[in-house]
Amino acid sequence: MISCIENKLTGQRIVFLIEGRGEEQLVMRMSYIGKGMAPPLHYHVNQQEKFFVISGELMLYHQGKLSRIGAGTSFHVEPFQEHAMWNAQEGITTLDWMVYPALKTAGFFRESFLLANKQFEKGEKDLSFKQKIGLAYKYNQEIRLKSVPFYLVRFFHAVLFPKNHFGKVSAG
Repeated sequence: MISCIENKLTGQRIVFLIEGRGEEQLVMRMSYIGKGMAPPLHYHVNQQEKFFVISGELMLYHQGKLSRIGAGTSFHVEPFQEHAMWNAQEGITTLDWMVYPALKTAGFFRESFLLANKQFEKGEKDLSFKQKIGLAYKYNQEIRLKSVPFYLVRFFHAVLFPKNHFGKVSAG
């Protein structure tokens, strides 16, 4: 069954074409609606990604190089390769995107878009630090932030979510 999610903060829309889990592949169609900002630089420990730009123009920061990728172009991202991509134009950019193994990537997008939409409704322009750390910890096999090493994610998670690390916390 095909499903669609939208992120009101970023103007992204994802249609899940093949929603694999675990060792299967995940295939999505991503649309960036309107000009956006560069997302956090990140990498994947266990996953490869393949992209094909269908329409529009995508800005890609990959392995220290910034490129403008146009319609009809494909590219591949291997594990541990730092990257970020965004729409740098006012129009719509659409691409097909395959992730393998899928792991819990669809869940990551669903949860992060839900949090983003709640932030949007409150008039915020980004996720809170606590939300980012919660996602980075929960989905550490799917995505790692370049700006916050995972040992710091674990530390901040223990501070911000002590029940998840140390059992019941006394009010004491």
